[in-house]
Amino acid sequence: MNFRSLFFPGIWVMRQLHFATKLTLMALALLTPLVVVLVQLVSVQSSDMHVTRDEIQGIGLVSDANALIHQLQSDQALAAASLQPALDKLDLRLASLKDAKLQSEWRSLRSRIGASSVPMGSLRDALIEDLGRFVYGSAKQSSLLFDPDPATYLLIDMAVSRSIPWVAQMGQLQAQVAELLLPPDRTAAANARVVSQLQTLDVLVRDTQYSMVLMQALVPANPLAEQAIQSTQDYARQVRARMVSGSASAEAAALAGLGAQARAHVVDYQHSVLRQSAELLQYRHDATQAMLRLTSVGSVACVLVMLYFLLAFHVGFSVDLRRMLRTMQLTASGD
Repeated sequence: MNFRSLFFPGIWVMRQLHFATKLTLMALALLTPLVVVLVQLVSVQSSDMHVTRDEIQGIGLVSDANALIHQLQSDQALAAASLQPALDKLDLRLASLKDAKLQSEWRSLRSRIGASSVPMGSLRDALIEDLGRFVYGSAKQSSLLFDPDPATYLLIDMAVSRSIPWVAQMGQLQAQVAELLLPPDRTAAANARVVSQLQTLDVLVRDTQYSMVLMQALVPANPLAEQAIQSTQDYARQVRARMVSGSASAEAAALAGLGAQARAHVVDYQHSVLRQSAELLQYRHDATQAMLRLTSVGSVACVLVMLYFLLAFHVGFSVDLRRMLRTMQLTASGD
């Protein structure tokens, strides 16, 4: 079988078409793949920009919810009226997100804060624990926990998955130590609870230190990180020393102050990590937005330029073809 015979059907089809139709088909064959690729590229960039925008809003929600948690943990004699600004801020934030699931969870949590006072003791601890779950859920809903960039992912993991349990554990340890220092005679059960809290805190700090090591190669060093770790370890050592010496009751105020200072350092570090995450996300959003605009303008310009040259080729070739035909007709007539 002759190789050229494979092209006979195509040649026959082309011979049946007008020249303008042939050029149109050629233009479509060139432009269609280009347009499809450009549309896909613009779509991906647009989707990335919307996801990053959702993450920025999620960072704001996590920050506001964390502020409420810290306020609940810091003052045992807290009135609900003092929480109103934080509650109103969260209401506005959730209204802007328009997420029905998060709004439903928030309404349930908000109703548990009384009109004139907030729950005390174990009820408050349960509320704080549920607020921590709400923060984790909001981070999941806004795709914060699934960020594709390693630097941003590790920062968000530190701010949500590690620092929140860290701060909560510090608060629980402070409460256990305060309970231990109140009675004149310490019981074995009270000592065991403090030891258990210290062991849990040690595990959290070691895991956090490992995560900080991973972040060193991706994000600038945060001086508040070492301060938070060091103050937490100092507080834990002081608690152990007081338990061994048996003179804790005489230094209860100093120990409580040291615990409050350590917890404040952890909270400051958490806030700085959230700010770092927000800055990285905003930078990525702006860069993606600029790239989207450049891609859109470049795509339109590229398609228009190709169309221009295809039309120019069509017009020029048609003019030259008509001239050639005219010349052949004149030659055939004897000119």
